[in-house]
Amino acid sequence: MAIADDVSIDYVNKIISRDASPSSTVYSVNALYSYLMDTFDELTQMDDQIPMTAQTPTSYTMTNGWYIRENLTQFLDGGAIQTSGYLNNVHILVLDGTYAGPDEANIGEQVTDDTVDIGALLDYDNTAQKWFIRVGSATVIADDSVMSINGDAGVTGDAAGNSITGETIFANPYTLGSINGTPSMYVYQNDVAITSWWSAGHFDILIKVREGSVDIDLKAITVFAREFGELYSHFVITLTTAGQNAVPLGTSLDGNNETAVGTVEEWQDGTTSTIAVAYDFASTYSYDIGDGAGVQAYDCQIDANSQSLSNVYEVCKYWTRRTSGKQLETNSDNNFINGEAYIYADSTYSPVVVSPFGTFAGGKFFAARGIYFINLHGDDAQAFQLIDNAGNTRNPPNYQAFTVAGVISGDRVAVYEETAEGSGLVDKTQYSLSGANALNTITISVTIPADTPTTGTIIVVDDDGSEIAYAYSAYSGSDFTVTVSAALYSGTETAYVPYIYEQSTGTSVSETSTIYVSNRYVVTKVRVAGILPFVTSGTYTSTGYSATAIRTTDSQYTV
Repeated sequence: MAIADDVSIDYVNKIISRDASPSSTVYSVNALYSYLMDTFDELTQMDDQIPMTAQTPTSYTMTNGWYIRENLTQFLDGGAIQTSGYLNNVHILVLDGTYAGPDEANIGEQVTDDTVDIGALLDYDNTAQKWFIRVGSATVIADDSVMSINGDAGVTGDAAGNSITGETIFANPYTLGSINGTPSMYVYQNDVAITSWWSAGHFDILIKVREGSVDIDLKAITVFAREFGELYSHFVITLTTAGQNAVPLGTSLDGNNETAVGTVEEWQDGTTSTIAVAYDFASTYSYDIGDGAGVQAYDCQIDANSQSLSNVYEVCKYWTRRTSGKQLETNSDNNFINGEAYIYADSTYSPVVVSPFGTFAGGKFFAARGIYFINLHGDDAQAFQLIDNAGNTRNPPNYQAFTVAGVISGDRVAVYEETAEGSGLVDKTQYSLSGANALNTITISVTIPADTPTTGTIIVVDDDGSEIAYAYSAYSGSDFTVTVSAALYSGTETAYVPYIYEQSTGTSVSETSTIYVSNRYVVTKVRVAGILPFVTSGTYTSTGYSATAIRTTDSQYTV
């Protein structure tokens, strides 16, 4: 179809719009301009004011108060359009109350303000409950005015504030660059997604960036290309008022994000294993990576829930993909945004464009600024790099894990330091106590070594050989922080700290907070009534320690 068949001209109300029965053809703004100039050069229309002028091949102006509807601008490309003549002529009114919106049949009809006709309806947006009315003067429509069209009670609403008047700008962004396939690119303006009308792949569109002479978010938009399984791309651009605006984007397949989306979804909301994200901007998270620099501040905590960081990475991609819906927090104002538009924890941080939470390469997660991990899988004690809130890169020391596999939920699992290589005996004289214990503290006679779990259990052996296990929440220097209400020990006692000391809740048990200092001979024990006790010796080295239990049924056990 020709453009004449797709464009409608309302000479009475000075409206240029899309025809009632149009094709899906997209025309250049120049094609619209040329068509209008060709139409208005006829002798029979010499008495009409021209609706459009051209400043450059890609910059145009609606003039003489002619109004262009958005149902037409959404089918234009190749240039920007601004207006001249809307000020003190076209008014924009947002409505609330019991709202019943107009339809196409109401275009050009008189809008009524408390029974008084004030001007023709030029356009409407029922989603935003917004009407565009040719008032023809600077007189505003007052707040709380009861509005209708031709007095029709079926189209009504109350003015939610005074009307505004002023000029409009439709800028012209277009995308370019190397992209994988035809991703559905999407646009956020003022932190809100623009409902797309354009096709997948590269686009060339017109977007309103000024209304009522007020810039919408300083004319800035963010364009995203984020298809799950690809390295993402986005670009923040402040659109100029005239001409075209290039938006460079680039996407490619992500070799670390190849798992089926349904599987990844289960990793982050499964019934038994859940990868989760949380934020703390008010006081920030305090975390010591163990690199000797002490506690540092972080905004965002990702709980790996003992899943691999490769899984965590794919979950982070899932949270930030197109159509995500995951609500993620940004900055310190408790502002949450759809994950598909998430860029960084704080706007002062440099974004990681290809994956907002960080990248994954060579089996290692390089986290974005302000993000750290807890509850790592045993194999990932060193498989990450952090950037704290201050912008300093933090690499973990030689964290090496203790892991016992081959168990089931309910098995009791313990790994102890051994008295000698292969002895199978627990070293219960690992430490000597130093004097009487203070309130909530047990002190040993030496500095606690770095290959001690950051939280765990210390077992005190009394002079009579009896033992009491205390859970410690932290340690520093020679002191373990425990819950002890009184002085219970003289200092002549001994103590030992298991590396693992717990009841399994799954198929393996890991401890990932120990820093390798030197080789340790260890003994592993797994017990639960109904299987034969399992015990094995091994060595904790610079690459960690792992053992696999053998669960042999105890044929003599009866309940």
